[in-house]
Amino acid sequence: MTNTSTYYVVAPIDGIHLDFDYRMYSAEVYGCPPNYIPNPKGCSEFRQPYEYLGSFTFKQYKQLSEEWKIDHKTLHNLEQVPNRKLRDFTCIALEIELDRTDYTSVEDEAINNSLFQHIINRGEQFLDVWRLCLFKPGEDFSIGSFGAIGNGVQCFWLGKNDIAPKFIARKISRYQLVQQPVDVVLSKFGTIYADITFRSLCTAAFTYPSNPEIINRLFDALRAFRESRDISNWEARFRHLAAIAESLARKYDKERLQGKQLRERIAKISTHGWELYEHYGSSVLTPSGLQREQYKLIRKRYQEIGWNDEDEAKDIIEDLWDNVRNSLAHTVNTVTSLQRDPLKDMVNMERVIVTMINGIHTAYQVQEFYVGSIYDILIDNK
Repeated sequence: MTNTSTYYVVAPIDGIHLDFDYRMYSAEVYGCPPNYIPNPKGCSEFRQPYEYLGSFTFKQYKQLSEEWKIDHKTLHNLEQVPNRKLRDFTCIALEIELDRTDYTSVEDEAINNSLFQHIINRGEQFLDVWRLCLFKPGEDFSIGSFGAIGNGVQCFWLGKNDIAPKFIARKISRYQLVQQPVDVVLSKFGTIYADITFRSLCTAAFTYPSNPEIINRLFDALRAFRESRDISNWEARFRHLAAIAESLARKYDKERLQGKQLRERIAKISTHGWELYEHYGSSVLTPSGLQREQYKLIRKRYQEIGWNDEDEAKDIIEDLWDNVRNSLAHTVNTVTSLQRDPLKDMVNMERVIVTMINGIHTAYQVQEFYVGSIYDILIDNK
C-alpha cells in the first residue's frame, strides 16, 4: 500500500455501559454515565479529541459543518438521531493506517462511502473480541454495533495530528433493534481482563490483515458469528452457525470434510481445544489486581461452557449434524417439523462455535511447545 497515513478514529458503541476506562493494546475505551469513573492517566492518548468532540450534541454538528467538512448525507442522517453527545455513549478511540493522506479533507461521496464501510468493518473486529469473551451460549444480549447512535445510523470521527477532524454518518439499516444495554462493571471485569484470547486477539485486531492465516480465519469466524446474532429466523441462524463450525474444522480452506470425519473433527477441536484453553488460561500469570471473586467468575466460565468429556461432545454434535443440520440443509423444512427443542439445539451449536474459536486460538498460542501443526495439537491432544 503506497502513501499510507496514520489517523485516529473516535466512535460510540451502543448497547454497552462501562463504568471505567480501559486501554487495550493502543486503543482506548471510555465508559459512560451514570456510574462512570474516568481514568485520565491510564487512557490519555486520545482523551483530548474524545472529550472535545464529545462535548457537542449531534444537533450542533450542522453549525460546525464548514470547519469539519461534514458532508450533506451525514447532516441529513443526523436529523434522525436523538439529541445526544458522543460522551453519552461508551466510546472507543484507536489508530488506523489508511491508504490516502487526504481523507480528512476529501469530499467525494463515493470515497466517503468506501471509507465509512472500511472503518466500520475494522472497528467491528475489535468489538468481536469483546463479544466472544463476554458471551455465554444461550444468552440473548448483544453489545451493539461500532459507531451506532440510534435509528440505524452509524458514525465516527476521523482525525489526523492537528488537522480538523472529519465526521461521517450513514444510515445502514431501516430499523434498529432496541434492547437494554449490557452493563460491564469494573468489579466483575475479571472474566474478560484475564482471558488469554481477549488480550491476544485485541492485539491482532490492530495488525489485521497482516496476521497468520489461522488468526485471520478466526476473525472471519467472529464476523460470521456476529452476523448470526442478528438473524431472527431459527433455521437460517442454525445453518449459519453450522457453516462456521464446518469452516473452522478444515485444516485449510479447500479441505473436503463430510460425514463422520467432519463430525469427529468438530468434536475433537471443540473438546480438546477448550481443555487446552482452560489449562493454559489457568497456568499462565493472570493480570495483577484481580480479586478472589473475579477468579471465581473465570473458573465458572470454564466450567459452564466446556464439555464434560469428548464422548458428550461427540454425542451432541452427531445428533445436531445427523438430525438437525442435514434435515434443514437444502430443504424448506422448518424447525417445528423436527419436533425438537430449538433453544437447546441453538445453545449447543453456539457452544460448539465458542469452544472451537477459543481452542484454535490457544493452540496457535502454544504451538511452539508441541510437535506438529495447530490442528495436530487439537486433534491428537488428550
